[in-house]
Amino acid sequence: MVQEIFLHCGYPKTGTTSIQAGLYKYQNIIKKKGVEYSFHSILDKNGKHHLASLIRRKPRYRNPTYSKWRLRRELKHARGNIAMISDETLSLLSAPLLKELSELLDGWIIRPIFYLRRQDLFLQSLWSQAIKTGNTWIGFDEWVDLYLTDDPEAFPSMYDPNYLRVLGHWAQQFGKENIIVRPFESSQLQINVFQDIIKVIGFPNDETLHYSQHVNISPSLKTLEVIRYIGKLLFDNSNIAQGHRGQLLNTLRITADEMGWNNIRLNLISAEMHNKIMKFYGPINQEVAQIYLDTNNLFLDPFIPQPISEFQLDETQKDLLNYLDKVVVNMVTKNKVKDE
Repeated sequence: MVQEIFLHCGYPKTGTTSIQAGLYKYQNIIKKKGVEYSFHSILDKNGKHHLASLIRRKPRYRNPTYSKWRLRRELKHARGNIAMISDETLSLLSAPLLKELSELLDGWIIRPIFYLRRQDLFLQSLWSQAIKTGNTWIGFDEWVDLYLTDDPEAFPSMYDPNYLRVLGHWAQQFGKENIIVRPFESSQLQINVFQDIIKVIGFPNDETLHYSQHVNISPSLKTLEVIRYIGKLLFDNSNIAQGHRGQLLNTLRITADEMGWNNIRLNLISAEMHNKIMKFYGPINQEVAQIYLDTNNLFLDPFIPQPISEFQLDETQKDLLNYLDKVVVNMVTKNKVKDE
């Protein structure tokens, strides 16, 4: 019977894909040793749980098999002592929704796990992801400035880099002593993130459980600037349906990768930018470290300056992209009329 539920709550850009893929791959092995991962009431075919969506009742993720009573039934009938649920969007839950989550999981010990990334690196990865998925068209400098307002209403994405605020909501609901904080950096993890989380939940050493960390290909600045420019043109055109826009953005990403554009690593974190971001978040991180790790420093890896990515579209390139935008719009519009 399940006694403890470990909730892997993110953050994004900290190896979530590797964690979920590894747990899903070895679900039968870890089940035999007392760890249950296969909760089909919230599990999709890719091995990802959708517990937060269940709490938030988001129509986008509505699935007839996802239900609260089914989840409680699975937890009650599971044979292992430990339940493991992985959903990085749990970190998005507000205080009222955390109360709902607590009521749903009433009767079990809840151990939330948070992998935290240094904010300068986190904001860069978050910006890159937002550009390539069409969720923002603003530049990186503006993106950072909006976050440094520390006003969640002004944030250009839903994730909050003020870890103290987010963890505080969870601690209030589930107890500070139950929160597990893992700084996502090489000097503190030392092993890959999948092996780390296995260790965190107290799983016995097993040499057969090896999962190489999944690495998503990060777009270069050139790729991101092209997507940002042509994407804005496409999204401003009401003649193109949302589904087509997504397909076009995906094609842009794939083509850029095939052309070798992404062989150049993205880096927008100069020493000045690093200092600007960490001057703001440093005191916040210190409080997190003192409260949850009983130390003074959340992150230990030193900042090492790297070559800064540089790319800017010139007028000729913009003209060409404007031309391609018109071609795409005309093609989509003609096909739309033809289908009708």
